[in-house]
Amino acid sequence: MARKRSKKSSRSGRKVIGILLFAVALLLLVSLVTHSPTDDARLRGEIDGDMNPFEIDYRNQAGLAGGYLSWFLSFFFGWLGFFIPIGLLFVSLHLFSSELTRSIRLNSLIIFVLSLLGTMIFDIHLLAKRSVSLDVEPGGGWIAEQLTTGSLKLFGETGSYLMLIGIGLALIIAFTRITLTLPGNLNLPSLKISFAFMKPIVGFLTGWLKAKDETDTDDDTSFASDEYDPENNDGTCPLLRYPPLLG
Repeated sequence: MARKRSKKSSRSGRKVIGILLFAVALLLLVSLVTHSPTDDARLRGEIDGDMNPFEIDYRNQAGLAGGYLSWFLSFFFGWLGFFIPIGLLFVSLHLFSSELTRSIRLNSLIIFVLSLLGTMIFDIHLLAKRSVSLDVEPGGGWIAEQLTTGSLKLFGETGSYLMLIGIGLALIIAFTRITLTLPGNLNLPSLKISFAFMKPIVGFLTGWLKAKDETDTDDDTSFASDEYDPENNDGTCPLLRYPPLLG
């Protein structure tokens, strides 16, 4: 009897925790969906800074708490913050029925990792050009920005593309039924056709590089031959563009 009561109480406790987590997940989801930049400015004191925070009419449908939660999640996680309430929903469902979420728990984690990798790939060209444009706002929040910055410092721009795409393909092949296969009847004639198709492209690139080198050489030659002429009409040095110091 005591064991039955303890099992029943533990199940009831799991269900209570599951309901609370389900409510918190819905609150987070509503706050993220109704997130407003105006509320962010109010929380930073840029708008209505002299008013009591409890007297402000927030646009977020979750009120003051929703404004703070959406700002926090958007700042640190960006659009990836939506995975947090979704993860809490899975946890709450797991407390009700473990068999229901056993098959989707691993898949949801893989989807999150692939989404993070995709966001980092999208942020590479934005962060690589940040020195040119200071108003760049990468996706994925502060965490994805730091991870992408570290990847750029470690592998460079092209190397980051290769590494992140490679990791994503490896995860897809390892945890899904998608496979990458080459045709079994790949023979030498097909290789000859492929190289024949690429020959004009290679020839065009080679000719363009040669023409570019010749142009650069001509420019250097003309620049070097442009020497100072003492009998120049304006009495200036064409190379240096200022009056020469003659005695």
